[in-house]
Amino acid sequence: MKKIILILNAVIFSGSLFLSPSYAQNKDIELVVKSAECLEDNKISIKYGVINYRDFDRPNVSILFKIMEDKTPMACKEVKATIPKKDDGSEKYEAIIEVPCKEKPYGIESTIYHNVKRYKIQEFFLGCPK
Repeated sequence: MKKIILILNAVIFSGSLFLSPSYAQNKDIELVVKSAECLEDNKISIKYGVINYRDFDRPNVSILFKIMEDKTPMACKEVKATIPKKDDGSEKYEAIIEVPCKEKPYGIESTIYHNVKRYKIQEFFLGCPK
């Protein structure tokens, strides 16, 4: 009887090693930065689109932008939005960030979060000026 229990335990535990969960990237919302340009009054205009692969509206979406000079954040902005169902990214949205434009081009880092904890957003904005 003990041998049968030991054999069953060995089979169950060895089988669970092969059944470990695998994580697939489910990309159901996507941010597409289309352009960024310097405006005359010390502002940068970022035009972007959002693709919503789901057939329902997405409220509480945080779209995050960080303007970088070399590896230093110069300005950051969060845009809260509701993304309509089946948005294909063709609609252009605009975010204006106040930062002086220079001859040297800035880098733009961006990401999008849906219903995420606030600490994730704060992690993205680490080093941003207040």
